[in-house]
Amino acid sequence: MERVAAAHDEHLLADTVLRIEELDKDLYRGHHVVPPGSIKVTRIYGGRLVGQALEAATRTVATTLLANSVHTYFVRPGDLSIPVIYRVLRLRDGQSFATRSVLASQRGRPIAIVMASFHIHEPSSFEHQHPMPAVPPPESLDSTEVCLNEVLPEATEAAIDEIKMTASEALYASPFVTKKCPVHDTGVKEARMLMWLKLRDPIPSSHISHHLCLLAFMSDAWILPTAVIPHTQFQLGMMTSLDHTLWFHCPVRADEWLLYDTYSPKAVNNRALITGRLYKRDGTLAVTVVQEGLIRSKL
Repeated sequence: MERVAAAHDEHLLADTVLRIEELDKDLYRGHHVVPPGSIKVTRIYGGRLVGQALEAATRTVATTLLANSVHTYFVRPGDLSIPVIYRVLRLRDGQSFATRSVLASQRGRPIAIVMASFHIHEPSSFEHQHPMPAVPPPESLDSTEVCLNEVLPEATEAAIDEIKMTASEALYASPFVTKKCPVHDTGVKEARMLMWLKLRDPIPSSHISHHLCLLAFMSDAWILPTAVIPHTQFQLGMMTSLDHTLWFHCPVRADEWLLYDTYSPKAVNNRALITGRLYKRDGTLAVTVVQEGLIRSKL
């Protein structure tokens, strides 16, 4: 039995972040809400494309399956002034796994290609995980949220505006809140950031698939700026995501505090690789994220 769209009145986010409508079998149209503010937003935030594509793919699989991995390539910038068409291709339906390909396009041209795998719950025969860092609980941290100027102090005004234009809905008209954690001082400024994040409001829905789509939206917002943290004199000219991958390890809710530990192990040829780990408050590693982005200095 395939799942259906969330009820219209289930939560406001169903009509914003994950707002898609079915046009035909395996064909969906994604809508956007332009966030308020002085910055004229023109480009679609990458996390929205990933979240909506995963929502479209999720609607085509059995309710017993949950997403276990999502691999996205961003091909072209998305235009926020027009809808996105999501075409789902059913590649495989097995006893334990299902695989979907989603092509996101505008004006007949691809803007993102998404591969999603879904897995039925199986009891573990063995387990291990990377330990959660020791950080203060979110309640003990200031309520002030992370801002771009704090993370990228040497970025040019034009570069900040460019990032705002591509991620404004995630960073400034955001459905989720963030609290930055202190990073242990090792004497060397690392390309690392720690923050607590969660949706601003609880979701009545208990459908974990809905939460996974929202986490896909949230995971793209702060991962790429991590790469330039140690380069205090770097004059940022542009910053854009090239690809984005998530692995969901267990059921997790987006409206509960999660620790996002991001780290960049390598930057070269104007490309930076960043890894991210999302932990539940009990220390469970729930999601692993990897992204490569293009970062260029001011000309």
